[in-house]
Amino acid sequence: MTISNPKEAMFKSLDDMCGFNDYRKTLNLTTNISEDIDYQKNFTSYYRVRRDYEWLKNFYDYLEKNKNNKDISFETILRDISDIEHSVRKTNKNKDGKAKTVDASFASKMLVTINPNHPVWDSRALHFLKIEIDETLEPKEKINHCVKTYERMEKEIAEFIKTSAGQECIALFDKTFPSCVDFSSHKKVDFYLWNLGK
Repeated sequence: MTISNPKEAMFKSLDDMCGFNDYRKTLNLTTNISEDIDYQKNFTSYYRVRRDYEWLKNFYDYLEKNKNNKDISFETILRDISDIEHSVRKTNKNKDGKAKTVDASFASKMLVTINPNHPVWDSRALHFLKIEIDETLEPKEKINHCVKTYERMEKEIAEFIKTSAGQECIALFDKTFPSCVDFSSHKKVDFYLWNLGK
């Protein structure tokens, strides 16, 4: 028995283990996202989007509408999707079982899908960067707080990418995952932040 290209087999396995193949599918914006159930299932699974059907429909309609707008901002997306109601457990205070949630994570994940040259808002990345979020803020104040926090994330990560240490990380990523050299520098750094922030 011979295995003609063991490196290729190993790299494919690593890509699968790290979810890079599923990530690559999220970047395929040539489809009609509002109607492509396979795209939606992959995105929902990869990014662990836990919302009800109606919220997801509005989310993917919004992504389809804005998928070619490379200039759309984190703040715009955050404000818009934070206005979408989703189902929650009914309580005495919330008898209709509907709520609006400020979710910076989902906003960032939509943004990096449209334009990968931005960081992902993730609890592990925040932990690594020693950034804390005040969850007690009211929605309006929380949105403003999240926008400022994301600006800080963008600045810190962009500055790191320019350093020799940042370039070393990117070079090592490219060497380890040769099929992913086309990923943005932000995505490559996000790989480190997600793992180091555990």
